Amino acid sequence: MERVASVTVTPAHFGYIQTGTEAVVERVGTAGCPVIVLTVDLPGGSNRLTPRRLPHPGHDAIWVSNHGGRSEGSGQATIDALPEIANAVNRRVPVIVDGGFRRGSDIFKGIARGADAVAVGRPYLWGLGAFGQPGVERVLEILRGELAITMRLAGTPSLASIGASSIGTE
Repeated sequence: MERVASVTVTPAHFGYIQTGTEAVVERVGTAGCPVIVLTVDLPGGSNRLTPRRLPHPGHDAIWVSNHGGRSEGSGQATIDALPEIANAVNRRVPVIVDGGFRRGSDIFKGIARGADAVAVGRPYLWGLGAFGQPGVERVLEILRGELAITMRLAGTPSLASIGASSIGTE
């Protein structure tokens, strides 16, 4: 199994990173781990996910997340921030998104708005809690089936053919 380091860039008072991004990327990179930088909703700040010079040299991927920042209602949805961040990254590294993706059609929209991968958290956890590994497998099967149906309805024969025009935002 490949080791992956997750680097969260947040205000220093959260204690995740107290040095600049460059120093963290250098430390993690020398450990032989891919560097995945999370973009986050800044508490007490603009409540807006921003591209901030992404990707930085040494980043292996960008993970767009608000870490549940919408739970209090004023944070930006990751799917709304995704196009700006994906455009800034310009396919130099993969863009992964999470936050509220529950159906295959949600995954389709995430890809259409610029994500290379969409992370689903709660659905597979619901499957795990209810039925263990078979529950997780069934959730993934349902999501794949829903995504396939959405792709057929949109006339997109492959994941690569999904784009902004697939959802009428281009």
